[in-house]
Amino acid sequence: MSNSRQDQLQQDYPSAVRALNKLQSNAANLDQVLREKDARCGDKIPEMIRWAAKLDVTPADYNSLRVIHVTGTKGKGGTSAYAESILRCHGYRTGFFSSPHLVEVRERIRINGRPLSREQFAKQFWRVHGRLIGTCSAGEPEPAYFPFLTLMAVWTFLAEKVDVAIVEVGIGGRYDSTNFVSSPWVCAFSPLGLDHTALLGNSIAEIAWQKAGIMKPGCPSVTVYGQPEEGLAVLQSQSADLGCPLLIAPELNELPESLAGRLAPSQKANAALAVAVCRVWLRRARTDEALLEAGRGLVVKNPTEDSNDPLDLEACNRGLSLASWPGRYDVMPYRPGVTLYIDGAHTAESVSQAASWFANLQQGRIGAKKKLLFNRTGDRRPKDLLAQLVKLGFVQAAFCPNVVDSRSSSSSRSADLFSALASGDSSGIRLKVEENKTAYEQLDSQCDCRIFDSVAEALEWLVTDGNGSDEMQCDVLVTGSLHLVGCLYAMLAPQVADGETTGEARAIS
Repeated sequence: MSNSRQDQLQQDYPSAVRALNKLQSNAANLDQVLREKDARCGDKIPEMIRWAAKLDVTPADYNSLRVIHVTGTKGKGGTSAYAESILRCHGYRTGFFSSPHLVEVRERIRINGRPLSREQFAKQFWRVHGRLIGTCSAGEPEPAYFPFLTLMAVWTFLAEKVDVAIVEVGIGGRYDSTNFVSSPWVCAFSPLGLDHTALLGNSIAEIAWQKAGIMKPGCPSVTVYGQPEEGLAVLQSQSADLGCPLLIAPELNELPESLAGRLAPSQKANAALAVAVCRVWLRRARTDEALLEAGRGLVVKNPTEDSNDPLDLEACNRGLSLASWPGRYDVMPYRPGVTLYIDGAHTAESVSQAASWFANLQQGRIGAKKKLLFNRTGDRRPKDLLAQLVKLGFVQAAFCPNVVDSRSSSSSRSADLFSALASGDSSGIRLKVEENKTAYEQLDSQCDCRIFDSVAEALEWLVTDGNGSDEMQCDVLVTGSLHLVGCLYAMLAPQVADGETTGEARAIS
């Protein structure tokens, strides 16, 4: 019996992950996507609508989820997490679709702040799989990995009868799979920057045009304060063309006591954006609920013009305090004297912010050796990222692929961490790791730089003194890739897959 047939019969979580991974693009397919990106862009949304119809899901069904659609280059995940937590603390049942995942793919689909359990994920996966895969007409494409998960998220949110769906864009916005929602309630724009340039364009203006594609006529949009001028101009132009209001989120004057002094500047901006988005959403929800109670038809006035504030400040502050988004500005005690500073920054600007965050936390840490664990993915140039880090004065730097532990077959190829693209080009991955090391050595010839085959081996070297003895005082910055961070969590904090905080790391035995 073939593995595919056996998976369909078992229909458990591991078989669901294996079947899902078969929908990933390999290196050759990705090259083709890049070559044909302009020719096929317009097909993506109609394809999503056709696939959704196979699930008996219409655009109206998607719209009924009262969607908050979030895009941006940096901070869209954190903004979404804050918004989800705020609305949950206001008493609403929430659905949250995000990407990428860190440890297990089920993290991408959350109900009331919790990732789907393995059982829930498998149940919904196989229901959607049975309707979408193997049912398309000859010549009709089947959904790939991300479109499939988008459809599965919408299906799940409808089944769970959520009050609001917070949907994070995958890449870009205009042609992203999530953009088949035709009437979102609010659109949000986190900070814009240069990333995914091969797909989105080489300038802030080009990238902003792609992001602005999620705007819809009459739907209010909110942008974070401090957007680059050229990006903001594009958003304003698109807003005027569509006749939809664009608001700039004001800075937060006060933070909950539990967060005061703890948030990095970018986190404060994300929190401010989330608060503004929730305020707009709650105004519309309050109007709808009042009209429904009165037994009248659904007539919604402009939710940006209501002077009465629907935001419960106590619930808002509780939501901000309870929000959790692992992989960003995370401090994890590893063992006495050794602390891991974890941030999945992967653009030059976000790596610079991570470096500033790390430097601020180092003040007063006299005698602690500073060390680096780094990798990068995609088309990002290593020197653009590493130039932000050399000023920190690391004494050791370890470079490795996004593999948990190459010495253990069970951990190094965890199904949820598996990448079809990576497995198809191991030499290319090794070359990137070597480029990272070479670039860092060119920037800092004094640092002891080494290459390892996995995260576990790199970390073991970093937390020793070079002679095999444990370091007494050591601070390790882990950055450059969310997938690298995911490997670290899979090894030290697997509870992240269940929506738990990282807490104290489980030291390598």
